[in-house]
Amino acid sequence: MMEDIASVIGALREVEVALFSWLGSTAPSLESSAEVAWASGASLRAGWRATQLEPLVPVSVGVPGSGGDTASSGTALGTAVASLGQSRPQSGPGAVAGLALEWYDALLRAYEFRLGRLSAAADGPIERVFQRLVADLRAEQAAARTLRQRPGRDA
Repeated sequence: MMEDIASVIGALREVEVALFSWLGSTAPSLESSAEVAWASGASLRAGWRATQLEPLVPVSVGVPGSGGDTASSGTALGTAVASLGQSRPQSGPGAVAGLALEWYDALLRAYEFRLGRLSAAADGPIERVFQRLVADLRAEQAAARTLRQRPGRDA
């Protein structure tokens, strides 16, 4: 059980770190100031979500995905997010927000799936963090959807 949750949390954290990197590096090349501001803020919020997950990853030598193991269980996920800009075009207003929405949807499903399977007695700290992350991702979705509806609007 500990290996499973360490693997899941480690993989989710890696996706959040990859989103942080991708959105932050993409922001300066976006077309409108509204998109630049959104991507920069979304990058920081992905970094915040990753920091929320970090203390939940058990640190134990030999447990996959833990701080004591050199192999990360989420490497494939992190690589997939990091290669977003290479695998799909990012041109056109709202394209980056649209791609981010796909990742937000996947992350929300993953967090909600795990929330539904936590032990009330043993997983209180994980539940609190996941609830915060779900709320943050819902807010991110709303901001990205608004941006996609009015991508060229400058503040």
